Amino acid sequence: MHIFFTRKRLIGIAVASLVVVAIGIVVFTLRGHGGEPDPFTASPETSTQSPSTEKNETNNDTKATPTSPTLDPSTVSTIAIPQFGLEVSYVKGIPGFSYAVQRAQNGTQYVEFTSDQLIGSKCTDDTGIFATIIKNPGAGSDGATVSSTTKVGDVTYGLSLASQVCAPDTALLTQYQASFKDAFNLLKVTSTDT
Repeated sequence: MHIFFTRKRLIGIAVASLVVVAIGIVVFTLRGHGGEPDPFTASPETSTQSPSTEKNETNNDTKATPTSPTLDPSTVSTIAIPQFGLEVSYVKGIPGFSYAVQRAQNGTQYVEFTSDQLIGSKCTDDTGIFATIIKNPGAGSDGATVSSTTKVGDVTYGLSLASQVCAPDTALLTQYQASFKDAFNLLKVTSTDT
C-alpha cells in the first residue's frame, strides 16, 4: 500500500510539472509575439552614396513615438533618416518601403519614399514614389507640390504626395500616403548637420 501511494504521488507530481511547463511555454510564446508582427524596422541594409543621393531600405519599425492626441501611440512607428537629420513618423500597417535622400540642383534637400509594390508601367522609369519630404520648400516648383507643412525649430518641412497617375494600385498608394500624412506633424530633428 505504501508503494502504491508513492507511485500515485510521483505520477501526480509529474503531471503537474508537465502542465506548469506547458503553461509556461504558451505564456512565453504569446508574450514574445504579442499579436501580429509588424514588418517594419529601419535598417540601412542597402546604402548607395553619391554626392546627391543616399538610399536605404526599411522593412521593420524602429520604435514607437509619442504622438499627438489624435493618434494612438501604439499605431505609430518611426524611422530615423540620419543623412537628412530627421526622425519621420508613420502609421503602422503599410508594407515595407525604401527612402532616398536627394539634393536638387538649387540646393534643396529632400527625401523620397518609395515602394516596389507601387512601381507601375504607365509612366516611364517609374520608381514607386509615394511621398517626399522637402526641407525648406520654396515658393517655386517644389513649394507648389507641397500638401502639408510643419515647422521644427527654425526649419519648415513640406510633405508632397505623389500623383495617382503612375500608380498600378491607387488604393495601396492612398494607404501609404495616409500613413505618412497622418503622422507628418510628429516629425523630429535628430541632427542639425544636414
